[in-house]
Amino acid sequence: MSRAEDYKDLGAYEVSYDGTTTLGTSYEDWIVAKGLVFPGNGDPALDADLDGYRNLMEFAVGSEPLVKNSVHPIRTSLETLNGREFLVLTTPVRSGAIFSGEQGLSASRDGIVYFIEVTSDLEKFNELVAESPSVVHCGLPSLPIGWEYRSFQCTPPTSDLSREFIRLRVEMED
Repeated sequence: MSRAEDYKDLGAYEVSYDGTTTLGTSYEDWIVAKGLVFPGNGDPALDADLDGYRNLMEFAVGSEPLVKNSVHPIRTSLETLNGREFLVLTTPVRSGAIFSGEQGLSASRDGIVYFIEVTSDLEKFNELVAESPSVVHCGLPSLPIGWEYRSFQCTPPTSDLSREFIRLRVEMED
């Protein structure tokens, strides 16, 4: 069961790009389709519309890089699963991404590496996280072709912890 009033965008997103990585074809196709130019405003490390999301994150989640007030499709919420509350992050990823790991999940798809990370102290992101058995997309915008929503939950349930934080981090694939 979902509690709609618990949907809050906590803004815990991180992008990493070292400026030397060869761009993948999918990103290059995307910047051309969106009217960006690389090098220039299509650089993965830049925020073309100054909305706080770098181009690499905009690509990773399928949002609009030139629309400052576009709805960003990432949400955190408290969800009740089997009678217990979990902190859940729902985010778009490139379709077909396969996540693995325990103390942080990761997936590589179309030149992007997604990391889902959890911490209780904002220093070491090494807490347990799992892909949620159900995708929570209440109130989130429709996605373009090539992206799908996925939900991830902190483990153990929130009632077993005093605090926890979950984030999405993306990098260009080496």
